[in-house]
Amino acid sequence: MENLATASLERLLRQIQLTRSDSDAPGLSSDQQDLFDSICRLVFDGKAYQQLWDESLLSQLNWLFQIEQPDPTLFGAQVAELHQRTQQVQQVNNFFFAILSGDASLEEVEKALAALIQIDPSLLSRLNASDRLRDLRNTNNPPSEKIITFLNFLREEGSVDLLNKDPIRGSLEALKARECPGRVNALLVKSSGEGALVIPLEIQVQSGTGQVRNIVHDREDFRKAIERARLALIRHGFLKESDDAICTLILTEPQYVGNSIGLAAAVSMHCAARGSVVDPYTAFTGDINLEGGHWRVKGVSGLPQKLRAARLSGCRRVFIPRENLQDVYPTEQGVMKVIPVEDLLEVLGQLRSPSQPLPGDSLQSRKISALKVFCQAQGWSLSLPRPIQNGLQFRVVPPLLQELVVNIYNTGTHLPKQHHQQEYQALLNALQTQEESPVPIRKVELRFNIQDPSLRAKIQEALEQLQLAEQRQEPHCEYSFRFDQGQEHLVVKQYQKGTLQIQGAAGKLNKTILECIVPRYNLHYPNAQLFVEALLEAKEVTDPITASPSLPSRGVQAIPLPHIGTDESGKGDYFGPMVVAAVLVDAVTKPQLEALGVKDSKLLSDKRCRELAAQIREICRGKYEEVEVPPESYNKLYESFRNEGKNLNHLLAWGHARAIESLLERFPCDHAVADQFGDEHYLRSRLMEKGKQLQLIGCNFVLM
Repeated sequence: MENLATASLERLLRQIQLTRSDSDAPGLSSDQQDLFDSICRLVFDGKAYQQLWDESLLSQLNWLFQIEQPDPTLFGAQVAELHQRTQQVQQVNNFFFAILSGDASLEEVEKALAALIQIDPSLLSRLNASDRLRDLRNTNNPPSEKIITFLNFLREEGSVDLLNKDPIRGSLEALKARECPGRVNALLVKSSGEGALVIPLEIQVQSGTGQVRNIVHDREDFRKAIERARLALIRHGFLKESDDAICTLILTEPQYVGNSIGLAAAVSMHCAARGSVVDPYTAFTGDINLEGGHWRVKGVSGLPQKLRAARLSGCRRVFIPRENLQDVYPTEQGVMKVIPVEDLLEVLGQLRSPSQPLPGDSLQSRKISALKVFCQAQGWSLSLPRPIQNGLQFRVVPPLLQELVVNIYNTGTHLPKQHHQQEYQALLNALQTQEESPVPIRKVELRFNIQDPSLRAKIQEALEQLQLAEQRQEPHCEYSFRFDQGQEHLVVKQYQKGTLQIQGAAGKLNKTILECIVPRYNLHYPNAQLFVEALLEAKEVTDPITASPSLPSRGVQAIPLPHIGTDESGKGDYFGPMVVAAVLVDAVTKPQLEALGVKDSKLLSDKRCRELAAQIREICRGKYEEVEVPPESYNKLYESFRNEGKNLNHLLAWGHARAIESLLERFPCDHAVADQFGDEHYLRSRLMEKGKQLQLIGCNFVLM
């Protein structure tokens, strides 16, 4: 359906909902009948409905046709087709929402996918063995781009091709049409309490004189609600006092209550100021008001009607005031995720914070997934897990070898570690690889000064969602948590006077802990601008970190030309080689690479990565080097380094050094940018004479 026709249909459906209330008799009034006839002509003439994939419009059409049925002799087949399409599109969007939702487990994503297509039973294990879903959820990309990235992953890694199916393509286009920074779904109800609507609210934020303006109408109650939301954002440091809010709200009916638009307006302005997008599966209702010196999310009227309207529009998540929780019928909780809040920061935190580790993302579960993937690839039988003390036991039964018993404990440790059979040793190496942290294990000594009790409570709640090894009561502490993950151990203590202390030795575990703390800290203190990456690089920070940190930021650093950049892939894979690539970037190749759109591979599909690889080889002909380490060589090198008391970081440094040295044989260069996989001395110790003269820059974000 063309954009103009879609907009007309949306307007007509909104008009007919505006004129109806819960107490209306069956059938339509004369004015409603005229709207109904216009809708039927728009939908059925020329079979325009066959191009309609927007769940909100399809659901509203089904609702309308239950009130007034089109002539069955003329449109019976078309109405039946629309009903079937609505169910199909609802399943597709259930799948899309599961991909986007940080609360959805891999099992829930697989279940939503299985409702669309028959899938390989091993897909869940392959998904669990990959961090792709978590990585894309944590990007700032629009929802549609996250979904496309995941669909490309399924096609390339799981042999599940959904992008060629009309319901998927159509639903994605409908999703894209509703994506816009600063656009959110607002829930409004009539003052009589009969009838509610989901209205798109779009706000632009620009420098000005601190005014709220509406380019469609200027209802005083709406303007005041939006002004209170603006003041709340200014109070928290998200907007400047001079910022103007330019609102678009296509609603002129005076009987709709305006104060409940406050929460939606706050989210809209917050996203507009940052260029971020809220998925169209989410809706908001709530007033923003000053209470006891704090801006609170206050209760509103007509919540049951609003939730029905949200469900009719395809919403799957609704933020409501905590004061309205008693108004939620139990049946609604099973259909939608209803999230009660009382503070604006709660909402922004859930929308902005990186998702918590996916359920089943412990070291133990990753090793179990790796075990399943390995056995399936080899065609080996694997028993169901048998509970043992502090762990699970598996029996691996190959056709031609004596069975192997593998224990994987709750801490992530596995036994045995060694085996004389080469095939079994490859399996045990694959399990051991899961313990290698992409973040080097270091001594950790960090302290945060957290005086606000509400912030302390939010951080504690986030930490409790992780897998605790031990929880202790200690003097002068609100809590003391110990976390174990293989060789990594951390203790987190919140002292009553405000100091939050992190101590131990960890890499990836430290990153996980910091991802619970830093986003919430920055959200509470918008001027703080702490960065997880900078804190991971800090050897020790014994002075408490306050809202004005002196730590280095994760800024973008300009690197002189020419320079060499290196990275690796495959260090955690079970099959296929580990590859280190080095590219020389100079004044000629830099603009060409920028024009291609070269960026972090996590933000690209595997297909696009392959396309870019071919183009980079062409542009940088003779100016790149690839070091490929096949599995057999990798295992031998890895074992050799382990025998010398070294770890994976030394092996990576060896590969990076070989690639850099090969380029230095052909081109003079003074700077090299290496992936931040460990201390600089790892890499420098592996470089030869020319390489030792380089200025090494270890970082994740640079300007070419």
